[in-house]
Amino acid sequence: MAVAVSMKVRGKDRLRAKLQRLLPEAVFEEMTAAAIDSGNEMVMTAKNFVPVDTGGLRDSIAATGPGETTPPYSQPGGSMTVPEGAVMVTAGDTQNRIAHLVEYGTAPHINQGLYPGTQHPGTHPQPFFWPAYRIVRPRHQRRANKALRDAIKKVGSTGDG
Repeated sequence: MAVAVSMKVRGKDRLRAKLQRLLPEAVFEEMTAAAIDSGNEMVMTAKNFVPVDTGGLRDSIAATGPGETTPPYSQPGGSMTVPEGAVMVTAGDTQNRIAHLVEYGTAPHINQGLYPGTQHPGTHPQPFFWPAYRIVRPRHQRRANKALRDAIKKVGSTGDG
């Protein structure tokens, strides 16, 4: 058995026009704020997980906001400018270029450079970055959904028309 329900909404065309006009700007602002909050949360979580020897790697974990440039050597290919509406969390800088070695570990190998021919035993992985990401991701998704709902409510409740 199928039941059809009909509803008449007063001012539907005005509401639709207002949403189309104002929603993209409001959503962009709310989503950017949510991304910044999530980026800062991930930084704190990763700093809690990172193994600390001198503290340099821990201190190099940073969130870079929209329009800002990431630290040099924090990612493959050097630094980059973060797009508008996004946040980038990075680990590493000019003094601490070992984040990937700590995260993934190293295989045993023969050394080159200062001590050529000696055997390096390798290191065990000590993940800190991706576990922090996996912990923060569900909260970020909820935060982004809430930001979208709030933007829609804010646009829908404004008196302009």
